[in-house]
Amino acid sequence: MRIKNLSIPIVSLSLLCSCITVNKINESASRYVPKQDFSIEDLNGSFANRPITLNQNGGEPLGKFFFAPFKVYEWGENIDLEGLVKIKSLSSSRLQVQLWKADSLCCEVEIQGKIKDDYFEVRRKLKVIGVPFIYFTSRERKIILSISKGGNLILKQGKSDFGNIFLFSGGGDSFASYEFNKIN
Repeated sequence: MRIKNLSIPIVSLSLLCSCITVNKINESASRYVPKQDFSIEDLNGSFANRPITLNQNGGEPLGKFFFAPFKVYEWGENIDLEGLVKIKSLSSSRLQVQLWKADSLCCEVEIQGKIKDDYFEVRRKLKVIGVPFIYFTSRERKIILSISKGGNLILKQGKSDFGNIFLFSGGGDSFASYEFNKIN
């Protein structure tokens, strides 16, 4: 009987607390260093959808992080790196992000977050499916944005996936970091 009484607070706590911290993201993806005295207005501009450095798998487009954060590319799947992403600050805690391809607006979203140190921390994305202690999956994505000393966009993402089926549980964390050219 006690286990049932504890399941609701445990699930509630896991949904309210983030598994990924900005410090963890920066430690794991320390390759890109932001400029000092960062402000949200520094994010205004257009950026290439293609990362400057591509890895052996081709890299991930900038638009994916804003419009499909839970998208996982399958082996051999075509990754569309064309177009550009326009970012406009609306306030100290909100950004408007648009994906443009061939002079056509494809997607638009308004994201919220907060400035923390030299980064804009985007409000985390959380996807929860199932019933705890029977079948349960939790997927979390956290993104931080900044500008490099050269004026390019720095994007770092932390991912945390967790699942359980009856008594068996598993999960893991992963981190990615990219730099995107500023177009204008």
